[in-house]
Parts: sequence; C-alpha cells; structure tokens
Amino acid sequence: MARSLRLVRLGIWYHITARGIERCPIFRDDHDRRHFLELLEGLRDRFRVRLLAYVLMGNHYHLLIELTETNLSEAIRWLNLSYSAWFNRRHGRAGYLFQGRFKSILVDPVSWGYGLSAYIHLNPVRTGRFGLGKKERRQDRAGVGAAPSGAQIKLRLGTLRSYRWSSYRAYAGLASGPPWLESSPALNQGGGDPARQKQNYRRYVENQLRQGRMNSPWEDLKDQVFLGAADFIDELKKGARRFLGTDQTPRWLRDRLTVEQVIQAVEQARSEPWRAFKDRHGDGGAALVALLARKTTGLPLAGLAAKLGFKRPANITMTIQRYQQRLVRDRAEKQAALRAAQLLNVAI
Repeated sequence: MARSLRLVRLGIWYHITARGIERCPIFRDDHDRRHFLELLEGLRDRFRVRLLAYVLMGNHYHLLIELTETNLSEAIRWLNLSYSAWFNRRHGRAGYLFQGRFKSILVDPVSWGYGLSAYIHLNPVRTGRFGLGKKERRQDRAGVGAAPSGAQIKLRLGTLRSYRWSSYRAYAGLASGPPWLESSPALNQGGGDPARQKQNYRRYVENQLRQGRMNSPWEDLKDQVFLGAADFIDELKKGARRFLGTDQTPRWLRDRLTVEQVIQAVEQARSEPWRAFKDRHGDGGAALVALLARKTTGLPLAGLAAKLGFKRPANITMTIQRYQQRLVRDRAEKQAALRAAQLLNVAI
C-alpha cells in the first residue's frame, strides 16, 4: 500500500509524535533523555528546524516545530533513526524502536499554537494517577466529573513544575531552557512583556489542573491532519491541489461531505428513512451516522452535536465508542455499517 502524502508548508507549525513499537519504552533512564535532547539540537543545526516545544514521555515524545525548509520527513527520519541506532547499541537490542511512521499534524499558530503547546506540556500529569486519565476526562466532558481535591491539585502542580523533560519549566519561568528552544512564538500570543508572558502562560496551564478541565485540541482536529480555523485549512488544501493536480487524492484532500450526505448513505444502506430510526431505542442507525459524520464532514464535535440533536458534544464521542464496540459483536450491524461506508468511500 502506498504511503499517504504529507503536506509540507513553511511558516506553519507541526505537532510531531512518535511512539515505541508495541508501546515499549523509548527512554529507559535520564541518560537516554539527555541524548535525545542533544539530537534535538542537531536537528535544528542540520535541518534548520525551529523547535518550539517538547515533552519526553516513557514510550513516546511530542514536538511542536516550524519548518524553514521543506524537509519534514528527512528531518524527523534522521532524528528517529539516529536515536534508534544509539539506543540499540547502548541497551544491546536490535530491531525497530518506533512504531511505524511518525505522526504529523499541521497547526494554525494563530488559533491553536498557544493551546497546543499547553496540551503538550500537560502530558506528564494527564494520567489516572492524577485523576486525569481517559475515563476521568470523558466524565468531565460529559459534565459528571468530580472536582479535584486539594491534595490532587498539589500533586498535579508539583509534578508538572518539577518535570525536567519538557519545555514547560522554560515557558513558565521556572528554569532556563536549552539554547535551541524557541518559546517566544507561543508565549507572544499571551500578550505583555516577556516576564508577564511567562506568568500568563503558567496561569493558563496550571488553572486547567486546578479545575480538572483540560482543553483538548483533538475535538477540533479536521481530517485527522489539520488543527486550525476553516480558512486556514481551506487555503492549505487549495495549495495542495495546485501542487498535486487531479491524479492524486489523499484522504485529507478530499472534499468534505455534509451531514445530510452521510444520512442519505445510511438511509440507503439500511433501506429506511432517517426519521424512522434516529430516535429508535437500541437502534444503531443514529450512532452510525455520528461515526461516519465524524470521519467525513470535518465538523467539530459541537457543530456535529447541534446537527444531530445531541445535548452535549461529549455524548457524540461516547456514542461512537459504544457503537464501535457493538460492531465487534453484531455481524448484521457491521454489514450495514460497511454498506454505508462503501457508499461514502470511507473506512470504518
């Protein structure tokens, strides 16, 4: 299978992630982490990449970068291969270290640069140990989460402020950052002089821990590739079409479908109208529409909820998750879902 094309543009930001194969650790100790940071300096020098934010976790890393040359794949491939070879020699192992290709998301600096940098920095405390695991975050989005205790807040803040393997301490004015880190592009969005910018940023990030409500960029992710306003995404797609022509149509370049088109496909696959099954108890039709619309329309959760009559955006996510579990055990439902997906030319 051919690899999907990456869209490479100068002047915008990229969120880069890479994970260990089979979720295995890619950092076993601080010596590993220090060497990876040394390679980030080499990344800047060799490929002229601007390194805006980072965090190193046990089995993955996050980077926020800006390109000054059209060399995204070459740059991250060099980083991952260089670290893998060094890691294997040091730890006496062989084979792949990272799981497949790295993931890259194009980020609009104006609408999401500030918030995404915070999301990256909050990784060390976004776990069940701190009451911020996936289950707790789902409950919070649904409006049923419990308020954090004073002890929880203290633990969260202490861990975040003391975590040495991210750029948060430099952003928040708690420590000096490495010379290759460029924090000002994100901090400038908070307004004020440099000292005030760091205070504002620290308040913005740490208030999320105090409230237990963490801003997630992924609810606004479009086509699994873009994070930004509609005009930002449309401009990128127009440029890609001019470059690629008409013979290549990666998934992220296809025209978005409307919710109405998704409903029509599900009606055809199920051989009954939307009004007949959308409110039927125990029926999977509405959930299938939500699943396919989430994949194809590019609408944020709030917009999709309004279109489909869900009271809360978080209900969309929970409905889709339950429906995907149903598809595993319900053969008839899966066949109907596959028929609708085929009509829309999308994978389930």
